[in-house]
Amino acid sequence: MNVLLNFIIIFLFIIFVLAMKIPKLVKSNIIINKIYLFIGVSLLQIVVLLSNKINQKCKMSTKNIIKEATKIGLLTVIGYSFYVDILFSSQLREKYAKYIDVPNKNMFFVATLISGTAMVYKIIDNILLPNDCTP
Repeated sequence: MNVLLNFIIIFLFIIFVLAMKIPKLVKSNIIINKIYLFIGVSLLQIVVLLSNKINQKCKMSTKNIIKEATKIGLLTVIGYSFYVDILFSSQLREKYAKYIDVPNKNMFFVATLISGTAMVYKIIDNILLPNDCTP
């Protein structure tokens, strides 16, 4: 359940940030977008992980929480890189043009790629380490 909730939180955060046009999805701002994305999602994950630990009454290790939040932040940057790859690849751009060329669909497409990348990691992590009190 935590994985799905985490996916939804990241997805909604990305939708909110894109709707506010904080990182403009243009080809010239790729590095800045990645930095904003990493910082924003990492900070969001710290808050989410801390609230999960408090609700579950688990011991908290600040080092582990920051490490996990950094991993999720980096994974969202990888998800954004998938989007950039699709933008620059002519074959992939043609295939996904119906999502990329329409602004609202583009926003959901980007959010799905970004949060989906983090969700895949969390699912694999929970399968390998199924302890509820780990970050």
